[in-house]
Amino acid sequence: MNCQKIQQLLLADYPDGEVSERIKHEVEGHLDLCCACRQFERAVQDAAIRPFKQARRIRPPDEVWNKLKEAIASEEQAAGAGFLANIWDVVQSIFSNPKLAFTILIMAIASLAIMVIAMDVHLNNQRVVKNSAHIEQPIRQVKYLSEIIGVSEYPSDDEPSDDKYDSHDGYGTAIEEYFL
Repeated sequence: MNCQKIQQLLLADYPDGEVSERIKHEVEGHLDLCCACRQFERAVQDAAIRPFKQARRIRPPDEVWNKLKEAIASEEQAAGAGFLANIWDVVQSIFSNPKLAFTILIMAIASLAIMVIAMDVHLNNQRVVKNSAHIEQPIRQVKYLSEIIGVSEYPSDDEPSDDKYDSHDGYGTAIEEYFL
């Protein structure tokens, strides 16, 4: 460490014992080698540290402590309200810049549009699932019509299936053969 850094530590953290062991050893090592910093340390001890170590302690009146407590409490309240005030300041600064306000507005509209589209897709998917039960009705109607015209391409629900769908003889299906 250089002399300037050592002297800063001697004025602030070193006398109070607020330095790490590593820095404490560096300061002591520097003081062993540097005569100017050793003299500076003695001057600091004589002028700023020893007079306060020998001073008697004076207890301030209770009024001082009460005023101090009130000041601390009012600062804490202001800090709590300060958060909302800070948010309001940020909102005002955003909307005081027209380009930034326009960009945020466009982003909000785009986000809203995406949410509306997503909701519509979700609701349509629910309707498709709900309406899939109605698909069975046309199948029953086709089975009924095929039975009326004498084509038994679709087996009834109580008959087991016997690969009638897989036969590719003739035109392909019994209904086509009937009409042709």
